[in-house]
Amino acid sequence: MFCFSGSSIRKAVLGAVGALILPLLLLSSAQAATVNLAWNRNLEPNVTGYRLYYGTNPGSYTQQINVGNSISASVSGLTVGTNYFFATTAYDSLGIESPYSNEVSYTVPSQTPTPTPTPGGTPPVSIAGSISYCSNTSTAVVPGVALTLSGDGSGTTVSDGSGNYQFSSLPYGGNCIVTPSKAPNTPGSSGINTVDVIGIQRHFLGLGAPLSGCHLTAADASGGNGINTVDVIAVQRFFLGFTSGISNTGKYQFSPTSRSYVGVTSDLTNQNYDTLILGDVASSFVYREGEGAEPPARSGAVAAVVLPEVAVDLSASNFTVEVTATNINPADRLVGFQGDFTFDERVITFEDEPIQGAGLTADNWTLSANILPGEGPIRTLRISAYSNDLIPLSGSGTLFELKMIRANSVAGSSTELNWISSPHEFMFIDADLETQQPGEAMPGLVILEHQNP
Repeated sequence: MFCFSGSSIRKAVLGAVGALILPLLLLSSAQAATVNLAWNRNLEPNVTGYRLYYGTNPGSYTQQINVGNSISASVSGLTVGTNYFFATTAYDSLGIESPYSNEVSYTVPSQTPTPTPTPGGTPPVSIAGSISYCSNTSTAVVPGVALTLSGDGSGTTVSDGSGNYQFSSLPYGGNCIVTPSKAPNTPGSSGINTVDVIGIQRHFLGLGAPLSGCHLTAADASGGNGINTVDVIAVQRFFLGFTSGISNTGKYQFSPTSRSYVGVTSDLTNQNYDTLILGDVASSFVYREGEGAEPPARSGAVAAVVLPEVAVDLSASNFTVEVTATNINPADRLVGFQGDFTFDERVITFEDEPIQGAGLTADNWTLSANILPGEGPIRTLRISAYSNDLIPLSGSGTLFELKMIRANSVAGSSTELNWISSPHEFMFIDADLETQQPGEAMPGLVILEHQNP
């Protein structure tokens, strides 16, 4: 029997059904099939029964069977050559129903007469398909996905640059499972940023068009009870390069989680998988590999954002400096911003909380920053900020403050503060999740010196 891990998501008063177990599938005729399924019993005491759902599209079930308190069921009348997707739920005496279990799939094989054995044995068969990003099959192919074959055959293959894969020379009439996987993205890597943070925050607050489909699934980075502030914080911490407190952000999720095959006697094509990256909610859902792949930002709504130019007395070990902006029109609905700038760690570094709201962001804003991993002495501070209630910025002056620490006692020491260029340049984010650069992102300078009392 083939076992698939279940969900731990909870809804209302019921937990999700445990793992589906897909045992041997029995063909009942040349045109239809019967499949027997079983699942782990939900251990909550108020569960009174189960429903089995199935259909021909992942996550979309057109048929259901109320099986009562049984933990197994048979489904008959399945069409040969068709992919079916199955999931179960539990319910209580009040009719409250749990979320779906994990989804399993099965392709009903054609009944091909067993060929007469030849000296070379029966012909081998193959399984082939493609990996696409969130059902955008025209452009969003995903390379580098590892697909593992287990059962009567074994092995691993990797999807190519067009997202295609193939297992060939499989045993005729064998049983097997194909499972896709891909290593998570590294925190701070390209593809997830403050745009996604604001997209999740906007959905949680019920503002604007709600997330749906793959975008909604990707927003649940914490795998908890729906979309909430935990997801917002996890995705922002991932963007800032933190390795803790990020939940499942950056991990790939595949649908279906695997495909099972019984008695394969012919080549199978179109054995496809959809995937998404948890936390990536506001992009066009096109797979992006490496740096420089972010969409370009518009420019001009704000004339300038300026890093500080200050002379600091050597008597000060900790000091706060302002980052300023020229006039911001609230009609532009700017509700967030992000950016990276470099500094010399031999001259300054930053407090554990490197940034704080002030001036335009003094009230009801969340501002966070982190020094990205890397070798010195030139390091990078990454900044991310968003309005908690999505009320836009308005006015000019101090945009936020930096909390610095003097790193040496040498008079005349200095460090430039330079904004990084694309894809991590300074940018504002509006309420429609569009990005725009200021007309100028101006550098700064910190000089350490003895000052007269």
